[in-house]
Amino acid sequence: MALTLIAGASANGTGTAVSVTHSLTILTNDVIIAHVWCDEITNTTTDNNGATPYTDAWQDRPGTASATQSIWSRVAGASEPVATAFTIGTSATWGIEVMQFRGVLIADIWDVAPHLDQEGSGQDETPIAPAMTTANNGSQGIVVIGVDSGSATIGSYSNSYGDEQEPGTGAISSSMVTRNFASSGVQPAVTSTYTGTTGKKWGAIQVSLNEAAAAGANPKGPLGMPLHGPFGGPIGIAGLGIGMLRSKGGILVPNNKKIFIPKLPLAA
Repeated sequence: MALTLIAGASANGTGTAVSVTHSLTILTNDVIIAHVWCDEITNTTTDNNGATPYTDAWQDRPGTASATQSIWSRVAGASEPVATAFTIGTSATWGIEVMQFRGVLIADIWDVAPHLDQEGSGQDETPIAPAMTTANNGSQGIVVIGVDSGSATIGSYSNSYGDEQEPGTGAISSSMVTRNFASSGVQPAVTSTYTGTTGKKWGAIQVSLNEAAAAGANPKGPLGMPLHGPFGGPIGIAGLGIGMLRSKGGILVPNNKKIFIPKLPLAA
């Protein structure tokens, strides 16, 4: 199936325990992405999910913002809890968003891994997530933004980003949005705006997930030839007569060709 956003959830609060309780129906091999934005530039975020841990994909302390943000990932197992939890080192205001995706390439989930954010401050109410170059068709873009204020409302995302998860005002302000890219290539920077306050510091980043189909859906046999025909069925090698069946117009038919074995010269 195509890479698809299934659902999401968000929360905010104050303290060292960061968590969001959700009602997600999670299947094996679904991928969950979490974004944590918390106050205090010296803070460090650690996983607190016990037997269902998340992988720390990226943490950053924006030099212009007195805050810390991190991105986490998890490939779901057969049984997942109804909450996602992290711990921050110093009590502070925090926001968390999680998104559940299906159809991600499990062997290599990141098409563009978290690596670079853009930061701003002063009178700039337009956070900008830098451009990125996706390598594979069908990847899923994700933008996360944090604003160092509890009264900011983030919105108006460019480049067709939507499906926003935002905890709302009352603590620190953060958000996560997503969209699918049918074709690979340069994906432009994503702008947004925040309202409700002015002149606050912010950080923003754009990443993408690999679609499962990016792995190549046609494995090759020992001779280096594809094992599936254009209609998805197995093919025999008609010229050699190897294989019990071959594809004929998308229909499997008996392969009655004989194997040709050339005569070899006898030893003198």
